[in-house]
Amino acid sequence: MDSTVLGCLAEYLFCVECLKRDINVSMPLSPGSVYDVVVESKGVLLKVQVKSYQKGHPNNMDSIKINFTSKRKYNTEEVDFFAFYVKKFNGFFIFRNNGERRSIRLSLTNKNSNFFNNFEFD
Repeated sequence: MDSTVLGCLAEYLFCVECLKRDINVSMPLSPGSVYDVVVESKGVLLKVQVKSYQKGHPNNMDSIKINFTSKRKYNTEEVDFFAFYVKKFNGFFIFRNNGERRSIRLSLTNKNSNFFNNFEFD
């Protein structure tokens, strides 16, 4: 699957998952927006940058290192949360933007597993 198509699919999948959980969600009309989605959590609007990852890995590899600020650094005023769709895991790792992260190791078995499909936005 083309990476642009996967990115678009990830955005829509994220919106669907939010709707399944009764989370209000909106998308900006401008394709040049820094964030991809706005969610309403506990009466607060939060800006979410949705990313996707599909590169192949050996079946025994259970973690993926993601570098996500190679093109730009997302400051905390622009983006509140990141939602990474990992095709291999068929789900999202959702974590707050601390303004400093440049990479993260995503796994269902490491300390970051608590971010997997965590739509709490805390």
